[in-house]
Amino acid sequence: MHIFGFCVHTHLTLQFSFYANNIPFNAANSKQYQEMLTALRPGYTGPSSDQIGGKLLDQLNDKIDKELAEHVRDNSTLTLIMDGWSVECSQ
Repeated sequence: MHIFGFCVHTHLTLQFSFYANNIPFNAANSKQYQEMLTALRPGYTGPSSDQIGGKLLDQLNDKIDKELAEHVRDNSTLTLIMDGWSVECSQ
């Protein structure tokens, strides 16, 4: 399976590394990003910031939603846990 002649798996792996490591999407527009990809795989052009923050992100979101819906449907007992914090500045 290929997107524009490039391997879907490679695009998805790069995409996920941006999300998992909180890398700003515009890093995909940098010269160093493309140089790194060329060094690893000559001739390969990675996903753009528009793809990473648009179509590819939407596809991953759809995939996660589907997996979550299947998990909820297949289990009779679920526990939701949320961890978060807020910062209130009174300056």
